[in-house]
Amino acid sequence: MFWGYTPALDLNKELDISTANQTVNILLLGTADGRHVIKTLAESYKHKNIKYNFYIAETWTEQIARQLLFLSIILDQDSSLGIYDKVRIFMELYGNIKIRPSVARYLYKKSADLVEAITDSTYLSKKMPIFNFSQLNTKDRDYMENVFKFWKRPDSQFGIQAAWDFRVRKALGQRFECRNEVFDFDYRTRLCEQDLKIISACEYMSWRESGIAFKWSELGESKPNLTCGTGVLGSGLKLLYHGYSGDIVTGPHIAYGIECDDKKMFEKSNGVFIKRSTDITEYNLFQMFHQIIYDKPCDYNTYSKDLRTDLYKDFDAKKYDPIDATPLMPKNHFTVTFLSMSNLPNLSKKYSNYFDLMVFGNDQLHRVEKDLLATGQKHAKILFETQKFMIQLKTDSIREYGELIALKNLIGLVPLKEFDPFKDAYAKFRKIF
Repeated sequence: MFWGYTPALDLNKELDISTANQTVNILLLGTADGRHVIKTLAESYKHKNIKYNFYIAETWTEQIARQLLFLSIILDQDSSLGIYDKVRIFMELYGNIKIRPSVARYLYKKSADLVEAITDSTYLSKKMPIFNFSQLNTKDRDYMENVFKFWKRPDSQFGIQAAWDFRVRKALGQRFECRNEVFDFDYRTRLCEQDLKIISACEYMSWRESGIAFKWSELGESKPNLTCGTGVLGSGLKLLYHGYSGDIVTGPHIAYGIECDDKKMFEKSNGVFIKRSTDITEYNLFQMFHQIIYDKPCDYNTYSKDLRTDLYKDFDAKKYDPIDATPLMPKNHFTVTFLSMSNLPNLSKKYSNYFDLMVFGNDQLHRVEKDLLATGQKHAKILFETQKFMIQLKTDSIREYGELIALKNLIGLVPLKEFDPFKDAYAKFRKIF
């Protein structure tokens, strides 16, 4: 729910980009975490003539809220934040159920800003003009406001560790007492089968036990990551929440931590990887953040890795006014419009023959019908995420889902090449009607 199960894609490689100035419209349906937007924008400095319009719909409103937060972190113009600070904040909020107190303070500040943005269109246009909420229905906007208010609780008593432990205990049942053996079996028979050994056994098993995916020896986590709360409902002046409903089996390392353009990150010593998936995630995000912020390539090794552990130490939540927030970094070459999933059946009325590229997450195949495909331009490219990395699924389920994807050629899609649901993260088609 909170992260994607395929590596971040540079969608520039999937688009038919010409040398002339042009606008490309991209629909992302159920991709969960905004990773493709981030990766695509990071590589956009190579395509100065392109303007990107992203349209995003998610099953869970919490997923939209987190994507807003992640993009806001990258484009934050606070002079006290270096890129390395942003990367660590991002990683903790992305994949850890507990965060540093300094990150909790930062989350409060960002949440206060986002409450204003979702409720005040004038504030949104001044502080966060890249975002567009006009296509969200009132119910979704109200729910998102509650989510941001839930995050904006610096003294929250949300028992995230207890919520995590409850999920694990419920999932394992009688096997809970021998859970380490279960975790080890899942790692060696599923992750290793997918050639994901760069995710070390220690990383994976520690995450399964604690909910902390990214660890550094110099840092300690003590505050609940409120962005991992789900089912937030308003009740008078109170906010009620369900608990933790996210993934407890596969983990958040796949999106940014299994591929890298620097092959040194995969060097081994005595047959063991020297770097962790955590290190690769950090490297990749630093590169992406730098490229988005400065619109040029990044030499990772030339930058200082100084980290502010006392971030916002003197921050007073009671005195903070979002009106004083610095606007996000101005970026004129892209916009992000969020859509309500419930409005998808009527999407073709407004966006007929509109999208150049459509990407569907691995639980969205049931939504792909002719009416929705009518929003794509003729010859638009369609990407379907397979369930290759869904290690909690049986092989028969992964195969059957791949067979269902293949059947989409019956509604006017032509496969660009044959795909194997066990080897390929995506099945790629071309629309012909």
